[in-house]
Amino acid sequence: MSNVQGQTIRDFYSNASRYGFARDFQFRITTFDVNGVSLEEDNLIFLKTANLPSKTISTTAAPFMGLDFQVPGTVKFEGNNAWNVTFYCTQNYMLRNFLENSMSSTFNERDSTGSMEPKDLNENKIVLSLFDDQLNIVRRYTLLGAFITKVDEIAYDLTKSGGIVEVKATIAYQYWETGPDIGIASGLGLDLGGGVGGLIGSVVGQIGSNVANKLVNKTINKLLGGK
Repeated sequence: MSNVQGQTIRDFYSNASRYGFARDFQFRITTFDVNGVSLEEDNLIFLKTANLPSKTISTTAAPFMGLDFQVPGTVKFEGNNAWNVTFYCTQNYMLRNFLENSMSSTFNERDSTGSMEPKDLNENKIVLSLFDDQLNIVRRYTLLGAFITKVDEIAYDLTKSGGIVEVKATIAYQYWETGPDIGIASGLGLDLGGGVGGLIGSVVGQIGSNVANKLVNKTINKLLGGK
């Protein structure tokens, strides 16, 4: 019996060498704008842990002749009421202060004012960036309409050996979107021979102007036999 084509040890090694593997540290928060307060990159570098959020489409059964046919239903962004993030705490407590100020913009107990209406999607967002071995961003996720719901307590112990203090927070958001991605056209799946498809994907990923993108699209259509 012959091996399944494309699934041998050599095939695995070849593809692993070609595509590589995503690592659990190849993740950054590159934008953190919540309630008009923004964290700059020199503060975001202290990110310790966070999760890439999930999404689920529910199913509804449509029974017919003893079979349950599955029909897609509504979408749910799990954990959008409690997305957790952890930072190393700097000695000036800047990160903790930022989180507290952002929460006060939602509700300030000093004067009982705030902004408890739904947050503007674009002005209150967190951008999560995934990158490769060369620090090129390959995919982005944007949490829209974000606001901070909790800043955790910080425990101190004068008998310990001086461990780094952490700042933990819980954030709610409405939903997330992906993109714009770097080199997104490389996923077009064009098999044009001679590496032309990969070349086009590379070109589209590097060209930023609308005019240039239109020219590339015309080139793609011509290669596919269009006008």
